[in-house]
Amino acid sequence: MRNANHAAGLEPELVQRIEKVAAFISRKPQFENTLRTKERTNPRFAFLFGGRGHALFRSKLGDAVADSTSQFSSGAVISRMIRKVSQVHMKAAAVLCWMSRG
Repeated sequence: MRNANHAAGLEPELVQRIEKVAAFISRKPQFENTLRTKERTNPRFAFLFGGRGHALFRSKLGDAVADSTSQFSSGAVISRMIRKVSQVHMKAAAVLCWMSRG
């Protein structure tokens, strides 16, 4: 609901641009600095610098980061990580066993 408050009165094209930029930056945070440098004089990206739509941008960026964090901490991801670590440990144990036979 807080995004709806921030989006009130903004043009649909601006809201869409903000959503796309926030989603992309949540996946590639270094892109924000590149975009700020490249678009610093472009009024279509004023939301990056505190202009119209800035509150929505910060809110969307926070939501996107929270979503990516919650996906990372989901059980499926953790299970895959545990399996991968277990595989590495099994290989290391096999190598140590092979080396000790010598």
